[in-house]
Amino acid sequence: MNAQRAAAVSAMQGRVEEHLTSTLSDADCVAVCVAASLPRDRDDVFGVILNNNLCRLVAPRADSLAVLPEEWAVLFGKDSTFTNEESLTKLTADERFTTLIDSISTALRCSLTEAGAKAAWQRAPSRLSCYIALHTDSTEELVSHVLGGLVRADTRRLDDVRSTVEDEATDCMLLAMSVIALANCVV
Repeated sequence: MNAQRAAAVSAMQGRVEEHLTSTLSDADCVAVCVAASLPRDRDDVFGVILNNNLCRLVAPRADSLAVLPEEWAVLFGKDSTFTNEESLTKLTADERFTTLIDSISTALRCSLTEAGAKAAWQRAPSRLSCYIALHTDSTEELVSHVLGGLVRADTRRLDDVRSTVEDEATDCMLLAMSVIALANCVV
């Protein structure tokens, strides 16, 4: 799994550095690719991760930089290993975050009765991955990778949570901090 993770990070780093004039850390490259997967909020998240010049270079190429589903599965999937979970402690205790996680948990009530999905959900990076997945156009697929499967009965409720997130103003700072923390967990 570590070889797959290294290959996924390397692929993301290659895509990012192809478009930038400077070199970023592995974690920043992963964060940029995750941010590129957030079609409605990517510019705001790029603004937190990158300086203005780099934002201008990356923004028009965001779709080509986005995390691929197979990369998501390797980095944030059910069987993923995380190297640095300490950075998540404060973030996952934030009231704004816990409210959203409770909504996701309620939506996934059938999936979370499965032993594997329940074990995955207990890990902070998994909950963070599901939160970030709500802001993508591939929510169901990405959440399914994180939990190791998704019970079909939960898809409508998950879509309702995603619609609510889309309808409300995104807390861009919380989202950006989540992207950065998640990227730091895998490199």
